[in-house]
Amino acid sequence: MLRIDFTIPTLLLVFLAISPGPVFAKGNGAEASPSNSQSVDQPSKPLKISNSSKMHYLGLNIHTRLQAVQHALGKEGDAVKALQLMQALEKQYDGFRPYERAVFWHVYATIYNSRRDYANVELAYTRMLQQEDLPEALALEALYRLAQIHFVQEEYPQAIDRLNDWFEYIDKPGPAAYLLLGQSYYQVKEYPQAASAMESAIAIARQRGEQVKENWYLLLRAIYHQQQDHDKTLGVLISLIAEYPKKEYYAHIAAIYAQLGREFEHYSMLVGMADAQLLDRGEEQLNYAQLLIRNDRPYRAARLLEQGLAQGIINKEYKNLKLLATSWMLAKETEKSIPALEQAAQLSDTGDDYVLLAHAHINAGAWDKAERAVTKALDRGNLERPDAARLLLGMSLFNLQKYDQALVQFAAARQDDRSREIASQWQQYVRAERSRNTTLENL
Repeated sequence: MLRIDFTIPTLLLVFLAISPGPVFAKGNGAEASPSNSQSVDQPSKPLKISNSSKMHYLGLNIHTRLQAVQHALGKEGDAVKALQLMQALEKQYDGFRPYERAVFWHVYATIYNSRRDYANVELAYTRMLQQEDLPEALALEALYRLAQIHFVQEEYPQAIDRLNDWFEYIDKPGPAAYLLLGQSYYQVKEYPQAASAMESAIAIARQRGEQVKENWYLLLRAIYHQQQDHDKTLGVLISLIAEYPKKEYYAHIAAIYAQLGREFEHYSMLVGMADAQLLDRGEEQLNYAQLLIRNDRPYRAARLLEQGLAQGIINKEYKNLKLLATSWMLAKETEKSIPALEQAAQLSDTGDDYVLLAHAHINAGAWDKAERAVTKALDRGNLERPDAARLLLGMSLFNLQKYDQALVQFAAARQDDRSREIASQWQQYVRAERSRNTTLENL
């Protein structure tokens, strides 16, 4: 939230740290200042309500009494005393000249601001602007302060109106004013106007060689997001990673590429994040592993998953272990897939993962382990193809020369029409091998 900070030593010195008598309010706006740390850009066009070359001054009496107010509020820090002094001075209000009335209300606004009484700050500046023959410097400051006050009180349409009034008299506004305008338009969901204001703020800051603040970029990003302008959002994010590199900005760029279907850019961004070790969350590593698989990089996916599981970044749950096993198998690293398949099978509600494990053992030539795995599959049940599991068990038993047990499994597989033909062929083959072996043994 915007914090308004305009203290007595800065503002009252404009009016009081001079000898009483003539004070010239020139058209260069030397008296305008929105805060201690940030000056309002100087006006170059005279306001209609004042002749910019006219002499303005404070009478000795009001000058002296306002100095006492300054001392109470500035050096003593006593806002209550300052307010009492102002209330006493107000009894002479009818005798003030217009310029003195303007300064009087300006000081009131400063006191109320020190008390964070923004309603009365607004009232004081409004009364100030109602004065005749008002120097443009005071008028411009009042307009700017009113815009800030309206913003603080979440009166965004009024803030916009006052700022636009102020812009009418400023040839070269600074970035802070456009920032305030952009924030106000954003709050009322007028996104095109908000974007224009923020673009101006950033452009002016860059022209002046000033650092563009991170939150300025973030506001512009939010505006473009509301407009669903992905290209401009990407432009802001690129500026952010150049000036304020953070993981979240890289991740947002990757997400936009994915949303736009720009697969290569999405993949490249995640590769870069992975190489920079920015993917430090389990979900991020899992998504990246899936992307690697889709881009024919299963070995790299498997290594990433293996490391994430070992470090505890990725949870050792069924789907993650299954993804690791799948990655190793796609990478044609069958033996490396076996530990993950064993763990996944233990966590599975069905026996199908033990069937996959049995296939892995067969590919590795471990028929005894394949037998044990497919036996566990049949014991676990809930198989998609029990007949196929019976065939696999029969083949394992055959290769272990357990012919009679193999025939039992092939006979069971024949009960399913989908496996009848191949099971019959295996039966014939097993019987022939059993007979041949028996003959050889009897020689």
